[in-house]
Amino acid sequence: AHSEIITPVDAPEWSKNREELWNAVERCEKRKDATLAREIEVALPTELSLSQNKELLREYIKDQFVSLGMVADFSIHDVDEKNPHAHI
Repeated sequence: AHSEIITPVDAPEWSKNREELWNAVERCEKRKDATLAREIEVALPTELSLSQNKELLREYIKDQFVSLGMVADFSIHDVDEKNPHAHI
């Protein structure tokens, strides 16, 4: 339903481009067993509209990840409007 990247204020402009971001992540790590990212899946309330869920998720991501200097790439999935959730 929606995909977006949220970056810290001082992040370079290219980090907002999904292809450039993930290519850079993979280039910087040389170890075969490296952890390049973490994935968090969150449920979203069915009572809220998509735009309300986007805003709720943006605030959560800014507070929990971006404020610590992390870049967050997220996608909201809403299968038949019965299971809204997001992958961060």
